[in-house]
Amino acid sequence: MPDGLTRTARLLFWLALVAIVGLNLFNVGQPILEQHGFRQTQTALTAHYLQLEGFSLRYPTPVVGEPWSIPFEFPIYQQLVATAASILGTPLTATGRVINLIFVLLCCIPLRCGLRRLKVDPAAIDFSLALFLTSPIYLFWAGTFMIEGAALCFTLAFLYYALKVFQRDVSNRDFVFLGLFLGLALLQKITTVAAVLALFGLAAGYLVLIRRQAAPVPGFVIKLAVSVLIPVILGVAWVKFSDAVKLDNPIGALLTSAKLSAWNYGTLEQRLSGDFWGKVVFNRNIKKAAFNVIGLLFVIAAFVVVRDRIARRVIAASLALFVLPFLLFTNLHAIHNYYQTANSVFLSVAVGVAVIYVLRERQWGRRAMGVGVLVAFIASNAVFFHNNYFDLKRMTFTGGERTLAVASYVKAHTPVDKPVIWYGFDWSSEPAFYSERRSLTVPDWERLELDVLENPGRFLRSAPSAIVLCPTPRHDAELARGIAERYPQARTAVVTDCRIHLL
Repeated sequence: MPDGLTRTARLLFWLALVAIVGLNLFNVGQPILEQHGFRQTQTALTAHYLQLEGFSLRYPTPVVGEPWSIPFEFPIYQQLVATAASILGTPLTATGRVINLIFVLLCCIPLRCGLRRLKVDPAAIDFSLALFLTSPIYLFWAGTFMIEGAALCFTLAFLYYALKVFQRDVSNRDFVFLGLFLGLALLQKITTVAAVLALFGLAAGYLVLIRRQAAPVPGFVIKLAVSVLIPVILGVAWVKFSDAVKLDNPIGALLTSAKLSAWNYGTLEQRLSGDFWGKVVFNRNIKKAAFNVIGLLFVIAAFVVVRDRIARRVIAASLALFVLPFLLFTNLHAIHNYYQTANSVFLSVAVGVAVIYVLRERQWGRRAMGVGVLVAFIASNAVFFHNNYFDLKRMTFTGGERTLAVASYVKAHTPVDKPVIWYGFDWSSEPAFYSERRSLTVPDWERLELDVLENPGRFLRSAPSAIVLCPTPRHDAELARGIAERYPQARTAVVTDCRIHLL
């Protein structure tokens, strides 16, 4: 007969499932501008043109001029959204939000299967999943137009089959699925799976080279090598291909993996910074998803009082998978709070397993106190979500906001086959997506703003139909003067704080 902890953990899991679905369906029709609209609309813009023009390796993301293709990730999620929206006849943005949510929910399957395979206490499995689904970062980002849910789902599926490999309970079909999910994860978003792949490689190397636990038959090693190397080669090939495509675009050439490498990884000083570990790792992540410091105290206690070696190893491995991405892609995690969707799940597993096993060791499983502890953790997640994300989740847009108002005016007053130049949006895809116009959204980098005005033919092969000038951090007066001198016959309209020059 299940005890109080088991019954409570199972109930909390189902309540968490209902909560994350409900919270992310009530605003499904809102514009994708609530947070990081820059990235959400970039993903949506790709899906929009895949829907219009069909699949292409050189898929268009027409935001920084011609040629229009500046591929980053392989567009698995974007194509799924485009196809679903076309078949179902549903709005693209609502479809994108729902498919991302579905991927986040699907993450529960490999998580549950993997923890069961390790014979983790069923209460610990359910409680870990409840913490995952109610973690503020997933409650919010699960309902956005992002590739994060797909990347995490593929990564966790790869991790499940990697576990089968280590347990030497693996068939030929399992090797196929190992390679398939690794390949999908690498192509969808390499930064999500990188830490898991690195730890997998280290563990395999340790077992084979140090513990000398290589398989007795060479076939096992060959199958494993093939199932890992082929996806890795495909992932590297995609990066090389996408970089080569970007080089055809003057601004895209500044966005290759080599150009962004230092920015992505960050510096040693960042990795050693108290601000990074305090503000980003603890305040933004641990504090909000682990009951402030209480979750950490349970994790520490687990290494002291829990006798189950498997449970301790699961906690240790989960902590490693939570921390490692911060060390690998430090600046990305510092700048973008949504990047922690790749690793916060492992914090939930570490805390969930630690809490249940510590309560078991202290024989609180049948007491009201044990049930109260579980409820308190979920309530803490709910409070932090309410205080940090709920206002964004319930945000409504009336159309009068700058991006929507300016994009709506441009859409109504420009031909669909002519590009538009935008100033004041950095290189965000927001105006391009909502105006439905191929765009040159000029980044605020060095002299690019002035270079585009002085030599537009370098960035566009056809004349623009409009130039939109919103306030820019620099060159504002020079741009206004230059536009007036070069296009004296342009009709000018003012929308919010932006001047729209119709050429």
